[in-house]
Amino acid sequence: KFVRSETINSLLDAGIKVDLFGNYWDGYDSWHGYIKEFADIISVFNTTRVNLSISNPWHFGTMPQIKGRHFEIPQCQAFQLTTPADDLTSYFVDGKEIIVANSVGDMIDKTKYYLENSREREAIALAGRERMLRDHQWSHRFEYIFKEVGIL
Repeated sequence: KFVRSETINSLLDAGIKVDLFGNYWDGYDSWHGYIKEFADIISVFNTTRVNLSISNPWHFGTMPQIKGRHFEIPQCQAFQLTTPADDLTSYFVDGKEIIVANSVGDMIDKTKYYLENSREREAIALAGRERMLRDHQWSHRFEYIFKEVGIL
């Protein structure tokens, strides 16, 4: 189970530099606040070597969920290391289009590995983008919905 603050503390304790964005990170020296401009979010994704997605919400007792970030990061051809989320691996192939960490220790090990292996990291980021373009555009979602409700 991933607890957001414990996960970040473990990464920091392992010597991994972590920059935090968004809500609920008050008190961390590496917290940069909430990014308001979408262009700035894209810039962060593109300049970050390993984008971490912690899929569970900030509160306890809620099932890990797929978030928009799971799609936005690969759309930018950026590398994503994520915690498991409900049905995520039906959208992306773990190990080829995204990387899923199954424990905090696994996340630490994979973060260190992909920081040191840029070719693999870049190949996974490219494969994630190709999957986004092929299968996960808004037009794909609308087509599916329209077929389900009998419009197409």
